[in-house]
Amino acid sequence: MREVNQALPKSGADPVILIVEDNADLMNYISSNLGYSYQILMAENGRQGLDRAIESIPDLVISDVMMPVMDGVEMCRQLKQNDRTNHIPVILLTAKADSRSKMEGLKTGADDYIIKPFNEEELQVRVKNLIQQRQKLRDKFMQAFIMEPDEQRQISPQDKLLQEIMDILNHNLDKSDFSINQMSWELNMSRSQLYRKVSALTGLSPTDLLRSLRLKTAATLFNSGHDNVSQVMYQVGFSHHSYFARCFKEQYQVNPSEYISRIKK
Repeated sequence: MREVNQALPKSGADPVILIVEDNADLMNYISSNLGYSYQILMAENGRQGLDRAIESIPDLVISDVMMPVMDGVEMCRQLKQNDRTNHIPVILLTAKADSRSKMEGLKTGADDYIIKPFNEEELQVRVKNLIQQRQKLRDKFMQAFIMEPDEQRQISPQDKLLQEIMDILNHNLDKSDFSINQMSWELNMSRSQLYRKVSALTGLSPTDLLRSLRLKTAATLFNSGHDNVSQVMYQVGFSHHSYFARCFKEQYQVNPSEYISRIKK
């Protein structure tokens, strides 16, 4: 089993799962069954789990319902109300099989509910399904955002932080020296928190999101009749022609001049 301590996973690493469980035997059982495919974070109660989730922004949370200090239902409620963590899927575990208990968990925004005892295959399938669902949302975002210049993605109310991030990027789009450190400061988030949140929602790092937004804006300007490549390049925050042309071609498979020629045909 690979447990994640304070360090956050690197780009391309296996998804991170936070397990919140006060029973050591059940914690070890869950960890041993998931640790070969995922990186594991651990917490012993809901309060500790909430703090670790905000700090590390895992890809999924598995939590028992009945725990000391803070129970799983309250932890789930607070995770779903926090802009930094509201995108994280949550699976609640309980020994209670009655529908009232299950509804209590689902009303907090829990994404799935597993009755104890459960077998390892059920757990693995449910975890895999939720993580794949998030991946499909990221893929959909990237397809619309990168490849369709004039497409305006509708950001849902629960993605309020993403809208704030996009507003900051758009406001600073023409500033070639705008940095991710500045964005972290404006959002009152650490670089690692910002990276995990943006990556979870878009599949891109903050740096890649900024560059893609600049290129998308450039393509939109070309589509609206702007045909001076240098003017557009500076307007979207690029300062070197060769770098702008290379990045544009990587995103749209043609260089800026060819893109403009295709529009005029």
